Amino acid sequence: MDDQKNKIRKVSQRNPEIPVERRIHSEQEYELALRRRDRFLRLYGFKAVRTPFIPPGRRYIYFDKIRYESLEGFPEVRGYDFDQSFDFMSFIESYESTGLQATELARAIRILQKARDEGAAIAFGFTSNMGTSGIREQLAWLHKHQLIDCSSTTAGAVEEDLAKCFKPFVLGAWRAEGAKLLKDYINRTGNIFIPMDRYSKLKEFLFSLFVRLYRHQVEHNEVFGVTEFVYELGHELEIQQVPGRERSFVYWAWRNNIPIYCPAILDGAIGDVAYYFLKAHPDFVLDASDYFVQSADRMLRHRSAKRKVAAFLIGGSVPKHLLTNAAIPIGGVDYAVYVNTGLEMEGSNAGAPVDEAVSWGKIAPKAEQVKVETEASLVVPLIIAAAFKLYTPCAAARKSDGAWDNPRRRERSRDAQLERQVDTEDDEGVVP
Repeated sequence: MDDQKNKIRKVSQRNPEIPVERRIHSEQEYELALRRRDRFLRLYGFKAVRTPFIPPGRRYIYFDKIRYESLEGFPEVRGYDFDQSFDFMSFIESYESTGLQATELARAIRILQKARDEGAAIAFGFTSNMGTSGIREQLAWLHKHQLIDCSSTTAGAVEEDLAKCFKPFVLGAWRAEGAKLLKDYINRTGNIFIPMDRYSKLKEFLFSLFVRLYRHQVEHNEVFGVTEFVYELGHELEIQQVPGRERSFVYWAWRNNIPIYCPAILDGAIGDVAYYFLKAHPDFVLDASDYFVQSADRMLRHRSAKRKVAAFLIGGSVPKHLLTNAAIPIGGVDYAVYVNTGLEMEGSNAGAPVDEAVSWGKIAPKAEQVKVETEASLVVPLIIAAAFKLYTPCAAARKSDGAWDNPRRRERSRDAQLERQVDTEDDEGVVP
């Protein structure tokens, strides 16, 4: 038996034809190589296994053996040196040579910086936990300074952004007992406590808005879409002069005409108010289809203007998919930055690697892209600081193009202010 093993080893060494499959480029060459291999296998009593021909490009990743043996030209793994005087941007740049997810974070920052250099329109998607946490103030800053072109989010982010305008959320504990919190009228999101009176204030605010929109529908025979509804939420903050409105991203999106796409707007407290309002006014209508047309049209306008599009997407779910899906008609976005903890094995939207979106046409094949696999609250402030706050683009960053605005919406705003003024005067007895 030992002799047979030695002979087999010698056959393999003496006949380089066996591993020649790595260099095969056609079915004819593959068949010839298999015949040679089978001849040697039969000589020693082994059964040959036939497999279908697969082109080398699909089976092997090419690498330069000499280069990998010498590692010539590979960047050195090195972290930040705290013995030198501290500089934040140098600190962030050192992430690129740190390795692991730090390198991916540095790549995300570099991609967004390049997108801004080229005046790309930045489509920004984020999940509700960003509005729940302190990231909300940073989202408001992005909308305030028109550093993004459009946004996509969920009902939770919108309604909790509004609720914080009345009273703040507070830090609690991860392991607080749910039954006790319920008894004390406290909701919990992670380690953030949200007393129910925050939602009481919010629902009073929302009811006033529903009354105004319904009045407009009856008088003008036109309905609002969900994107316009979010716009009017920001407008209502101004009408009611809510004190904390300047920390709200919904408010600044209204001020700067930045559309916030939120197809699931009724999936939360806004839906609760809508339910009871519809019981009293069943003819009230909210158009749930407007976001799809508006988001796709916005992408097409950018492409017509030869403007590139970047997607900065925090988390998964509807906000992430909506913006990338809207980019299909333009051949996919030109830059893509994902930040989430999703695993590819789930087959989920968040877990999908960027290349999966390429297969759907949502991201351009040659797009610069990265996925930072980490919890967003840890890295989003660093990305905003390094790619937006402290970074000056080579060319002036283009503001939101205002293409979503239209005169009719301005007329609605003026009408609403006049209606509110008349209502106030009626209450004070000024108007007989």
